[in-house]
Amino acid sequence: MTEQAYLLIIGAIIGFLSATLKDFINHYLKSKKEKDTLALKRLEESFIYLSKSYSYCTKIFTKNIDYSRNNNIEENTDSIKLAFQIRTYFPELMKEFNNFSTSYNDFASFQISKAIEFNQTIKSQGYSEKLFDELFKNYYSDKEYFKLYESFIIDYKNLCDAIIKETKKYNK
Repeated sequence: MTEQAYLLIIGAIIGFLSATLKDFINHYLKSKKEKDTLALKRLEESFIYLSKSYSYCTKIFTKNIDYSRNNNIEENTDSIKLAFQIRTYFPELMKEFNNFSTSYNDFASFQISKAIEFNQTIKSQGYSEKLFDELFKNYYSDKEYFKLYESFIIDYKNLCDAIIKETKKYNK
């Protein structure tokens, strides 16, 4: 073979490799961008579920007292969706999520037990505006309430911060 044939073969090989490499790089960049976009979407959903769970938890007491004007009790599926999102897609957020989940459950349990006490007191003593207001005041001045609420707020904020920090990984 002549020198020109060798150069032609080498040129064809280099052309083939560069075209293949270019396609590979383009595919990699496109799939990485798609993965980042999907991760950002899931983080946004997680943030929404977290916000709805926070809102739900802060209203448990008033939704569970018999004489509340707003006692449409609904199930909180957002906390379940949040748990699924984090366990499946963002296991690095599990520590913050577990702390939030624990304080959420503690605060929710406290509110439910206080609502039961509230309802039993109203049933045994009879409903009156004065008793209702007094029980409500006692609930919101309970030291345990403030302790649990503070823990809940701190863990909520920490999980929010962790989700925001996680979005920065994908938001380039």
